[in-house]
Formats: sequence, structure tokens, C-alpha cells
Amino acid sequence: MSRIVDALTAPQTARAGVRAGSGFEAEASVTVSPAGLLAIGGLVAAILLSVVPIVRASRRNTHGGAPKPQPLLQHEAAADKVREEKGQIYLPAAE
Repeated sequence: MSRIVDALTAPQTARAGVRAGSGFEAEASVTVSPAGLLAIGGLVAAILLSVVPIVRASRRNTHGGAPKPQPLLQHEAAADKVREEKGQIYLPAAE
């Protein structure tokens, strides 16, 4: 029984090293307890589960959300000129 308890409480260590050419060398190591691994797993799961609603919300606002804001009065002349250059038709909103 004590071996199982030791395995659940003993920290885990991982090391990695990278060499690229003759000028670059990097080494890294990390030590994490089993509770830390559980916390990391929970954080990764939360991040992955939160991606779908964020992407869905961003797509909803660009394809069917609120209309694009109209140009400010002081910039309408410049915006009209750009539209004319691009060959776009612009119908101002009814007042």
C-alpha cells in the first residue's frame, strides 16, 4: 500500500534538450506533482471546451449580428470618394 501512496505523491520530472547547428543549444526541465498534473489537465480541458463557444460567438456577430456602423459625418466625404474609386454603390441611411 505504501508503494501506491508514494507513486501518487512522488513528483514527476521531465527533461528535454535541443541543439541546432553549432550556435544554439537549449535545455529545459520540469518537475510536477500528480496533483499538479491533474490541475494542468483540468486547465487544458477548460481551454479546449471554451474555444467552441468563443468561435461560434465571433462568427455569429460577423455574419448576422449588428449592422456595420455608418461613417462619421466628418469622414463621409472621404468615404464616398473611396467608394467611388472602388466602384461601390453607397446608399445613405434614411433619416
